Amino acid sequence: MSNTAIARGVGCSLDTVRVWRKRWQTHQSLKDLPRPGAKRTFSPSQRAQLTALACSCPANHGKVFKRWNSEKLAAVAVEKKIVNQISSATVRIWLRADKIKLWRYHSWQKSTDPEFVAKAGPVLDLYESAQVDAQAGVLTVCTDEKPSLQARQRVDETLPAIKGQPVRVADRYKRLGAVQLFCALAVASGRTFARTYARKCFAQFKQFLSSTLSIYAA
Repeated sequence: MSNTAIARGVGCSLDTVRVWRKRWQTHQSLKDLPRPGAKRTFSPSQRAQLTALACSCPANHGKVFKRWNSEKLAAVAVEKKIVNQISSATVRIWLRADKIKLWRYHSWQKSTDPEFVAKAGPVLDLYESAQVDAQAGVLTVCTDEKPSLQARQRVDETLPAIKGQPVRVADRYKRLGAVQLFCALAVASGRTFARTYARKCFAQFKQFLSSTLSIYAA
């Protein structure tokens, strides 16, 4: 078949047919020729070191800022001689590929009490046996408080979302004082009970516990 007939039958250009027929005659293969492309600027080891740097705390490297960003990572990587030069854009591409989000954080707390394990043991045992105790009529309740919550009311009504527009929430609000929040969790069932008070005293806490037990008993 002629090159023209093949190009018409396959639906490609005449030049493409010429290239592939010549390649078959020369190499007896229909595979693409090797394409080395540009030489890598950074080695896998350098990328791994920068990723490890992003997963470390800035304070461990003598920095006063709390969190990294791509510009700071690039500067410290050069400072530590991980690379001779790197742009913040390259750092962002690497972090995005590894799904590392420097702007996100999760708060957590570590106990400094040396007797923490000894104190936490009985509580954890009580939680573990909560369902068995509930069947025997013993209620296990965890309570906590959140004092001085600012009670605020929007000046304008929140508008629902419409086509092409998000929910609209008014910025202005008026203060209605502060309230004290008590909350309880029934460990066995997962039910929660909450109530607010104007004051935070033992009398209010006792009243909250009494109302919680009465609701649960009902």
